[in-house]
Amino acid sequence: MLLLIVLGAWVYLQEYRGAAQREAAERQRERPLPFARPDVTSIRLENGEGAFRLQRQEELWRLVEPLDTAADKEAVEGILSALEYARIERRIGTEDDLKPYGLESPRATLTLGFDGNDESQTLRIGEHAPIGAHCFALLPGDGGVALVSASLEDLANKSLLSLRDKSLVDLDAWNVRSLRIERGAETVVLTRSETGWKLQSPIEAPADGPLVTDLLNEVDRLQASAFLSEEPAAADLARYGLDRPAARLTVQEEGWESGMTIWFGTTVEEGRAARVGGAGPVVAVTETFWPKVATSLFDLRRKDILALNRHRVRGLTVTRQGGEPLILRHDQEGAWSATGMVEGSAADSSVELLLAHISDLKATAFMDRPSAGQREELARQPALDLTVEEEPASEEGESPAQHLLIGAPDQNGQVKVRDLSWEPIALAPAGVYERILLQLDAIVEEVRSPPAAEKAADDPSDGAASFSDDRADGKPEGESERDGER
Repeated sequence: MLLLIVLGAWVYLQEYRGAAQREAAERQRERPLPFARPDVTSIRLENGEGAFRLQRQEELWRLVEPLDTAADKEAVEGILSALEYARIERRIGTEDDLKPYGLESPRATLTLGFDGNDESQTLRIGEHAPIGAHCFALLPGDGGVALVSASLEDLANKSLLSLRDKSLVDLDAWNVRSLRIERGAETVVLTRSETGWKLQSPIEAPADGPLVTDLLNEVDRLQASAFLSEEPAAADLARYGLDRPAARLTVQEEGWESGMTIWFGTTVEEGRAARVGGAGPVVAVTETFWPKVATSLFDLRRKDILALNRHRVRGLTVTRQGGEPLILRHDQEGAWSATGMVEGSAADSSVELLLAHISDLKATAFMDRPSAGQREELARQPALDLTVEEEPASEEGESPAQHLLIGAPDQNGQVKVRDLSWEPIALAPAGVYERILLQLDAIVEEVRSPPAAEKAADDPSDGAASFSDDRADGKPEGESERDGER
């Protein structure tokens, strides 16, 4: 029995593990330049663009020749991946005359250095083969000439620009706490808190969070399309419009001691001149980024008047022209109950439609600094007083709430809307306001007489508590005349 176990183990080691080892060795033999990626510590590349040396520093790569700067991680990984996946298609052998293969003066020469090893391996890339997707290469050591994968020809195209790090900044958009945009005489300041993005200057108002996040993501992806001046002098800054920048964008991330600023200058052939932090090289960035920097103040603002998630609303209180309020509450079973002007139950679909209409209220313009009289008038005589309450984020948390005052439609077909948390007054289309009133009427009618809707339709006298009113002054017919008689 013991003999069988020993024999089985020997067969496993010889047949299975041995086969795997032989297969791995064969794959290495098929590669033009065999190596293990973790062992590579340096890369030296010479081609028609120049001579470059890259050095690995722990997990990062750095370009150390012809200048000392961060390397483009993807470019370095691309070189190593190309070497890993390249294959020897056919071995030609040792040749005395390398000129026919373009190897007397190679298009590219690549040398890998290894950790703890003074030895290096060099691969030379020659001309493209007349037939097939292959090129000629001189293999390391005594490997001779071979046909290899044509993907290695890209080594001849690597340049200083392609090998160096072209990113302007490295930031996490979700960790940014402030953004400052200076454009001539205008300065826009945005800050982020637990409740989202808001404008701090030139007006305090809620900001368009997704748009600001998109802008920051674009900043993070911003890359140099060219390096215009490595060590710019004052004349260079003036030439590229950076002595008086067209715009400056400052980002402050959580945990940073100070903000990071990008200066934007004039338009150049390669894009738009830019410089990070008032130091370092002057670069060109794609001109398509400029509209992001030039985003208008209006576009940076939140236009959705309802700031809460309508799918998490658990309570609404609605008052029409100072009348008795309608209070709608969402219980734990998912049903809606009504109290106040009417009492009973409301269909979930009916309240959902009401919330959808409220969500459709969007600002088309703003009164940024309304007078005290304008604010008092809207507070004293709102056509609709609306408070919306959202579910708390946790059992111990507070319920976010929003209090809106909506005025009557004006002659321009707009209504004034003010969120009492902010000073500005928004202008929104009156059509959405009318739909809100109609849906409120439908809910009131539904709550008042759920089992006999047909009877309610035949008895118009039962509509005294309706929210809708065709009269501009909001009073029942005949009330003005009675006021006069009094």
